[in-house]
Amino acid sequence: MPGLRSNCRSSSLKTRMDASSTHARRAAFVWLIAAATCCLMLACASKPSPPAAQNRCPPDRPGCQIEVVFTDVGLGERVARLENRVSADQPSVSYLFTAAAGERLRLKLSGRAVSLVLTRPTGQSDGPGLPAEMVLGPKGKYTLRVAANTMAEDAYGEFQLEIRLNRAL
Repeated sequence: MPGLRSNCRSSSLKTRMDASSTHARRAAFVWLIAAATCCLMLACASKPSPPAAQNRCPPDRPGCQIEVVFTDVGLGERVARLENRVSADQPSVSYLFTAAAGERLRLKLSGRAVSLVLTRPTGQSDGPGLPAEMVLGPKGKYTLRVAANTMAEDAYGEFQLEIRLNRAL
């Protein structure tokens, strides 16, 4: 029977070692998850915030042209979300952006009743009033002018404009 006792002791020791090994693996896994979470949080926190403040005219320059800063959202699409206001002192705002030939322009407007005029690189203008979606012509700099609709009641105030450019297919 002495051999049986030694097997029990050996079995008990092996069970404790397996439990210890499992505990060590779990602790390493928890540590790995915590480190990955920390890295992800630091990466997200270090991303620059959207450039909304750049897409605004300073109050003392009512005739300025604002260079639109787009965010690349993938699959050949760029987006800019603009917030501004028109007033008696600043009845219009002009946005300047560069587009490739044949890009699709999508506009989404909310807020005050404003009129939109698009000036192409050739100098040709479309508007006032533009469709929500259109294909742009030649490559170059485009100007989108947002003006207060003075024929409307409450012509002045805040507006929001989303500009999307999609690569030509």
